[in-house]
Amino acid sequence: MNFFIIHGIYASPEANWFPWLKKELESRSNEVIVPKFPTPFDQSLESWMRVFSSYESKVNEETVLVGHSLGAAFILNYLEKASKKIRLLPHCHIRRS
Repeated sequence: MNFFIIHGIYASPEANWFPWLKKELESRSNEVIVPKFPTPFDQSLESWMRVFSSYESKVNEETVLVGHSLGAAFILNYLEKASKKIRLLPHCHIRRS
């Protein structure tokens, strides 16, 4: 299984809880990708799609997309345009111990 963690505006792969979640998922033998999107400069749906296109070969039916803030909206836009089959998971909260 692989995971993508998609950050939001003014964030980066090193921000918020992203490093913690990446480490937790990798410790369970998952591949985790946290792309760096342009923000706040050159921020547009098109520029984010260009960044994500280099990872598109990794997206499959076993991929989990996790979005924070604007990242969630980006995921919805990506899924609307993508021609890949996906499984929908319900929204959930992960608590740190």
